[in-house]
Amino acid sequence: MDDPEATIRDTISRMAANNGEPHPHHITYVATTRGAAGRELSRNTVMRDADRAVHAIVAQGQFIGYVAKVGRHDAPLPTGRYLQAVVDAATGNVVSWGITDRQVDLAALGTPVELADTTSGSQ
Repeated sequence: MDDPEATIRDTISRMAANNGEPHPHHITYVATTRGAAGRELSRNTVMRDADRAVHAIVAQGQFIGYVAKVGRHDAPLPTGRYLQAVVDAATGNVVSWGITDRQVDLAALGTPVELADTTSGSQ
């Protein structure tokens, strides 16, 4: 990725819009590994490619998981104040994502970087 921050902002903004939040705010990311991100964001302790370099990203807003895989057709869509994503640092591809009300401490993974809010809807 030539400009990781632009890729992170574009990716999380697109994901947020697809999940009901046109103006995500307090977008924060940290460079880490896929294994560490999985343990902190989803409590997943078993993961292939655990050493892969990724960016763990969290954005705030009001999210509804319109594009989430929920299993049964009548299962409720996930909702929450935080959109989390893990993005491959080399390719910019989304590795995993989720919506939650649980605030994640990205500092547990490294030094977090908060991107400046650039939308008129930022809070």
